Amino acid sequence: MALRKMRFMGFPSRGMSRRAFSLVELLIVVGIIAVLIAILMPTLSLARESARRTLCASRLRQIVAANILYATENTEHMIPGTRDDGFTQTPPNYNTEHCIWISHEAYNAYVKYGGSNLILTCPNLEESGLPFDPGANGGQTIGWVMGYNFLGGHVAMQRDCGWTSPMKATEAGSLPVACDLNDWAPFDGWTCVGHAYKIPAAAFVYDGGKTALQYPSAGGNVGYLDGSVSWKPIATMMVHQDCTNGGQYYGMF
Repeated sequence: MALRKMRFMGFPSRGMSRRAFSLVELLIVVGIIAVLIAILMPTLSLARESARRTLCASRLRQIVAANILYATENTEHMIPGTRDDGFTQTPPNYNTEHCIWISHEAYNAYVKYGGSNLILTCPNLEESGLPFDPGANGGQTIGWVMGYNFLGGHVAMQRDCGWTSPMKATEAGSLPVACDLNDWAPFDGWTCVGHAYKIPAAAFVYDGGKTALQYPSAGGNVGYLDGSVSWKPIATMMVHQDCTNGGQYYGMF
């Protein structure tokens, strides 16, 4: 009677064994887990990209703030946009301007007034080795290659490239100071995109110099002289020459 009662209550009797999962059941469970992961991964990737865009916008605000702080000590002038081979000459050689390449003195100014060199590149491009100093390993000592487009302090670009570079902190607040990289070089064959259309969101590749639209880019953050930062879809951006060596380097902002 006691044995029957134990069986009725669900307790296994001696000699009885628990039933194991069959191979088919295990495969079904694994399949369900795989489907759930496939559903969740795009959402997680988008959430991660959203967080990085927010961090990216914060860094661009710090870049603008660094320019404003620098300007308060330098008769309202922005941090110069020339490279070493232009900035250190007397008079300066403004024909050596490039939006992603700045002098060592400008680099040091951004670190000093911005608080860290981490502000100098999009978080999606940190693993690309940006910013870097080509002269550190015996190369050309002409400045730092940056992880954003630095649009202020470009005297020659005012004249030659068809867009306005803010020279002083007192100019129109709507002028862009720095922006995400959506750049390419037909001459060198590289493309750099901070926020690509597909996730993961970054690329610094040698792929024949595809345009940011061809890569394709989703767009980018742009920091303005008034301290604001806005996200711009790539379809709303314009193509600009971003180096004084005409026809070699282009960017969108």
